[in-house]
Amino acid sequence: LNLGLLWIAILMYQEDLEKSPQNIIAIFVLGLSFWMALSSLNSWRQKRAQKGIGPMMLAHIGFAVCLMGMSLDSLFKKEGTFWVLPGDTQEFAGYTFVLDHVQQQETAIYVKEMALLSVFNYKGALVAKMSPETRLYKTQQALVSKTSIVQRYWVHLYAVLGPQLETGQRSIRMFYHPFVMLIWLGGGVMSFAGLIALFGYFTSRVRRRRSRTHSLSNNPQT
Repeated sequence: LNLGLLWIAILMYQEDLEKSPQNIIAIFVLGLSFWMALSSLNSWRQKRAQKGIGPMMLAHIGFAVCLMGMSLDSLFKKEGTFWVLPGDTQEFAGYTFVLDHVQQQETAIYVKEMALLSVFNYKGALVAKMSPETRLYKTQQALVSKTSIVQRYWVHLYAVLGPQLETGQRSIRMFYHPFVMLIWLGGGVMSFAGLIALFGYFTSRVRRRRSRTHSLSNNPQT
């Protein structure tokens, strides 16, 4: 509990963190998730010898990890819209991206435009290629965007291709979502805990059935 409160205090005093109602709730949820994870770990360590306690505590830990991921993502996610020409460079969330070119392809069903983006890290090394696109379906006259997604460790980057100005500039909308993998990790831990509990349930049923069969065989009815 003390560690959770410490995290709340640290984040509340971050000057560059907007103190919106959504962020304040996320900060308190983050502190709660830390407390829940550590309490579950401590209980699991103390009572791991008791039958059935493992899966339950493991599920609690997984849920806490999910809450951490959602809270951290809510606090530190970023988005930005940029108007760029081919060759232009923009800085975003610690990365540098360059619009290499936009190519157009026409089929009998739709007209496709696809942008090719090069993404560089803070060291200037190329880390990803992104290719967001739009498709204009001729019959319905419906414009559909296809988001390009890149995973970098715990981070997900999203790029969306937007409209074009008369000057030739294209709209590129970028999204930065950190710690998304924590949500998936927590979900995986909860699923694993459920499988362990299910396996334990069926194992206990088999044992009881065998014990009952053995008891009947040793005490046949006359």
